[in-house]
Amino acid sequence: MKSIPKKIAALAAAACFLFSLAACRGAENAPEASSEESGPSPSSGVSAAASELASSLLEQSAVDVGPSAASETDAASSSAQETAAPSTATTAGEAATTGAERAKPSSKAEIVAYFNEAANRVKTEKPGLTKTEKISFQIEGGGAVAGIASQVQKALKSVLNPDPVTVKKGESHNAAFPVENQSWASRLSPNAVASASCEEKSNVYAITIRMKQERISYEQAKQPLQTAHGQVADILQTSEIEEQMAGLSWLVTLHDVDQTYTGTVITCTIDKQSGRMRAAQYHIVSRAAIRASAPLIGETTVNATLTFHQNYQF
Repeated sequence: MKSIPKKIAALAAAACFLFSLAACRGAENAPEASSEESGPSPSSGVSAAASELASSLLEQSAVDVGPSAASETDAASSSAQETAAPSTATTAGEAATTGAERAKPSSKAEIVAYFNEAANRVKTEKPGLTKTEKISFQIEGGGAVAGIASQVQKALKSVLNPDPVTVKKGESHNAAFPVENQSWASRLSPNAVASASCEEKSNVYAITIRMKQERISYEQAKQPLQTAHGQVADILQTSEIEEQMAGLSWLVTLHDVDQTYTGTVITCTIDKQSGRMRAAQYHIVSRAAIRASAPLIGETTVNATLTFHQNYQF
């Protein structure tokens, strides 16, 4: 979806890597220039290609995340939800604030239910938030492959480390907080959780949830809400991948993206008295096998580890 191009940045970086590899190999196969010629070296050509794509991605991101990114339909839907929800949300919030301190959840099912409740209240109560995110990718391979991947990552540094996003109190949180563009934030099932812990710290409960490993095929990513990770986090969706890669069709032809989510950890602090979430961190790791075609190198598969670290303060 156009409202989250940053999430696609690592995948686009891998595509850029493919192009850079093609450029490098093309230079190796070209006739050698005479010693009197002073043209750019293959390495500088790779950097230039990466920088050019980075500029394109940045321009596209600037347009996509601007005020006009949300469609009129989404705005109307959000407005309708906000009109209908405040009285219920406010009543629930006041009851939690004035009620007795909630007992600490202990079992995995209790902790997950407590997290779901607090996360969903972020969407209904709209307390205001600041989101910071860091995205990184690692390409498997050494030597020249590792060198090119490093150059691409440097070229895309500003895309992989987007500026903080701030949402004012009372404004819709649907786009900024997982699950994106839904009126709810979590429908996490205990069956999808490897472990869950709750630690009492002063006036808050510190929750740590570790997700089970989950493989999501390109076909399954067409319906992300039917996956375990898609019930609690923003994952790479097929529609988003195809939309963002369409602009790079002249550069790389994408055939398949097979994702395995491993090492996903969600932590948060919840006020014991009110039950409101104070802060949350989502650390999401996806091992992606990206099958694509690029000029000069033909069809190939790039294995990349994509890491998203999202921090929310309310």
